[in-house]
Amino acid sequence: MDSSLEGLRLNYFAIPVYRETIKTVYIAGPLTPASTTQNHAIEYLMNIRNMVSAGRKLLMAGFYPFVPAFDFLFFMLPPDEGKYCQEPLEISGSQIKEYSMEWLRRCDAVLFLSGWSKSQGAIAEYFEAKSVGIPTFFDIEDLLKEAPNAVS
Repeated sequence: MDSSLEGLRLNYFAIPVYRETIKTVYIAGPLTPASTTQNHAIEYLMNIRNMVSAGRKLLMAGFYPFVPAFDFLFFMLPPDEGKYCQEPLEISGSQIKEYSMEWLRRCDAVLFLSGWSKSQGAIAEYFEAKSVGIPTFFDIEDLLKEAPNAVS
């Protein structure tokens, strides 16, 4: 590949975007419990912990991680009771998925955590990343080696 084209990828609107370095990283992995034997609440919390742990490690290394596990915070508030909208507003699952996918499209790389291939959402994120040319990593250490210049 021509080195002058290295880092070239297409964004959502097929406009070439040049990325000199990897700074923003989307963290993909299982959130919804897949186990049939384990306590689903505990498994969900462990999945959140894994994503947050990876996000913290990346943040400390100088990256700007997007951690989809934080999406649950949108559901911690009651529906908008007409304060900001004419009608009460409840966030749907499809809105959250599109919200996360849009952030994925804006990131320089995607880090897939262990167990990602058992998650329908992470599988969709994998195919989206590939379709728009975003580099994918399956080990945080590989990402740190690939983008050592992320540390400021």
